[in-house]
Amino acid sequence: MRVIRSQFGFTLVEIMVVIAVMGVALGLGGGMYMGTYQRMQVEKAARQLVAAARYGRMLALERQGDVRLCFDQEQGRFFLVAPQRSSQGETSTVRDQLCKPTQLTEPIRLEVVDIKASVTDEHEQPLEGDERSVTFRPDGSADAAVIQIGDGKRHFSLTICPITARVTLTLGTTENIAPTTIDLDAAS
Repeated sequence: MRVIRSQFGFTLVEIMVVIAVMGVALGLGGGMYMGTYQRMQVEKAARQLVAAARYGRMLALERQGDVRLCFDQEQGRFFLVAPQRSSQGETSTVRDQLCKPTQLTEPIRLEVVDIKASVTDEHEQPLEGDERSVTFRPDGSADAAVIQIGDGKRHFSLTICPITARVTLTLGTTENIAPTTIDLDAAS
C-alpha cells in the first residue's frame, strides 16, 4: 500500500508575492493618508481662527470694550486681547476654556494678513514686533480684514465684514478678495 501525503502550506515565492502586493497597497494608502492628514491640519487651524474671531466679537459685546484679534506672522500665532473684567482700561490675553492663544505648527502659517482699520483709537496699545490686529468694537463693528492661512498647497481665506463683524471662511486664496470699508455717507 502506498500512502498519499498531501502537502499544505505556501512556497517562499508565493509568500514573497503576497508581501510585495501588500507593501504596494500600504504605500499607496499611506500617501493618501498623509495628504488627508495635512489637509485636516490646515482646516483645523482655519476653524480655530474663525472661532477666535467670533469669540472676539462676542467678548466685545459682552464686556463693552474693544477686543483685538492679534496676528504674529513671523512667529505663526494668533490670540485675543480683551479688557479685564475687574479693572478699567487694562487688557490681557484671553486664556479660558473657549479660547486660548494658538501657535501654528509647520508648515501651516498665516500667509496673508490684510487689515483695513476703520477707526483709529488713540488709547490702543502698540503691538510688539510683526504683530497686527483686528479690533472688534462694542457696537458690533470691526476692522475689515482678509486673512489667508495655509501650508503652501492648501489655503483657507477668512474675511471679516466691518459693519457687522461677521466672519466668513472660504476654501482658497485671497486673490479675488479685498478688505472693504463701506462709507455710508458716500452712498447718499
